[in-house]
Amino acid sequence: MNSKYYYKINCTLSLEEAISDYKNKLAKTPELKFVLLSNGKAAIEEKKKLFDMVEFLSKSGIKRDDIIVSIYDEKHTYQIGQWLKLKKVAQEFEEKNITFGFEDMANTFSVNDVENANYQIIETAEIIKESAYSPLETLLSVYLRTQSRHYTKEGESENPSLSRSIYGVLNSDRIVCVGYCELFKAAINEIGDKNIKIFDNHVKTQEDNDIFGSLFGEFDKHRNLIVYLKDEKYNIEGFYYLDPTWDCSQTESNTANLNYFLIPLQDISKIKTKILDNDSKSDIEFVADFAPKGKDKTILYNSPEKRENLLSFSSEKFVCNNEFLEFLAKKPKFRRKITDFLYNERILNKKQNKNKTCAEQIKLAENTSAENIVRDLIAKYGYSCSGLDSLLLQNSKPINLNYIAKALWEVLNSEYAYDSEEDVSNAVQYLIDANCKQALRNYESGAINPLFSNSQSSVESDFTPAESDAEAE
Repeated sequence: MNSKYYYKINCTLSLEEAISDYKNKLAKTPELKFVLLSNGKAAIEEKKKLFDMVEFLSKSGIKRDDIIVSIYDEKHTYQIGQWLKLKKVAQEFEEKNITFGFEDMANTFSVNDVENANYQIIETAEIIKESAYSPLETLLSVYLRTQSRHYTKEGESENPSLSRSIYGVLNSDRIVCVGYCELFKAAINEIGDKNIKIFDNHVKTQEDNDIFGSLFGEFDKHRNLIVYLKDEKYNIEGFYYLDPTWDCSQTESNTANLNYFLIPLQDISKIKTKILDNDSKSDIEFVADFAPKGKDKTILYNSPEKRENLLSFSSEKFVCNNEFLEFLAKKPKFRRKITDFLYNERILNKKQNKNKTCAEQIKLAENTSAENIVRDLIAKYGYSCSGLDSLLLQNSKPINLNYIAKALWEVLNSEYAYDSEEDVSNAVQYLIDANCKQALRNYESGAINPLFSNSQSSVESDFTPAESDAEAE
């Protein structure tokens, strides 16, 4: 597995300085590759600049075989016109014997790999969009597709990105927790439903209850997801926890599991033997001490300086980042509650605002930009705020089991080959019953699956999708 030296074009470091630094590191790491990083738009518009940089690197004594030109973008799909231009750029570099690809998780993927992955993402999204699903049904469809893949870690000689990057996952049979989340997010983002927003949640897990083991031992970091969901058909709006990895198929039979699907945030602490831990003390900020919850002991962390979608949540404290706060501040339902919390009479500077009436204070708060709300929240509370805990918990209520059953019926009836509606209903009943029983074993003794906590243990076997939403209440 080759090591890489990354140089992003248009950065503050000069190319000469980077070459000098690279050669110093090359003396210690003979297999080190020099990677010129660009985004897709720059690679098209500044193609000549990239070619000139490659020639300069070559004339400076760097072997052409050690030079890579790689695209690094946040998005994983491209419009057809842009993609055809990028393919032409790739062809021109390859004609000059320069490796060209797309960088994801420290690995360079070929144009063909990316094209194949993009095709699969777009095809999945189109199938789901054509079904005219509600947001809950869309979420369920993507979840079932994602967790149907069998958990398979990469081999010792294989690059870890094979099971974690969207390009690796869709060009192999390898997939682990990061891969499940990337695959799920890629499909949801391509579908583009404004009523669904996905955030990464990073935790560490261990299977025993040794508090010191979690601090000083070596445990795998685990990724799962938090989703904002609004669905008028099922009268749902709130934040929920998803874990397609823990729901993944344990065998090749692709059994559908929903034990960790749309769990209310306040019930995360009921999940057995899950411990959140720090990743790297150099870039992780501790924001809470251990908070014993039965057998669970929790540390919360995040890395706000990276501006990634990192969230950590427990019933004790919520940790978030700028993007999540901006998302809340722009949503009318949450914006007023946030501004009330931040700019009420207890927080406003009394001297500056002593002549302002309550109505004027409310107007001031409502006219404040989302960016300024985020700035003020972080300035006063950092990235951990008990007031936001309450706000999110209030908007994280268990979803009625009949809603899940009806959404499951819609998806199974649309996407799976059953002979009759009765067979679809029987399949829904079987899956709900099986998941209810399994969920009881996944949670603390005496607890029930939060997904089904306000519903009967099973749905009526003869239910049909024609039932009204009111009947499901």
